[in-house]
Amino acid sequence: MGAFWKGVPRSVKIVISLFVFGILFIILAIVLLMPGSSDMIAELLKLTNRH
Repeated sequence: MGAFWKGVPRSVKIVISLFVFGILFIILAIVLLMPGSSDMIAELLKLTNRH
C-alpha cells in the first residue's frame, strides 16, 4: 500500500515493487518445482489429452 501514496519517493516505490515481484517469482518457482505441477498447469490451461 505504501507504493500508492503520493508522499512516497519514486525510488522507494521502485524498491517496493521489485520486492513484491521478487516474492511472486519465488512463489511461482516453488509451485513449478513441485511434483505434479505439470498436471496441475495442464488442467488449468485445459491441455489434457482427450482420447
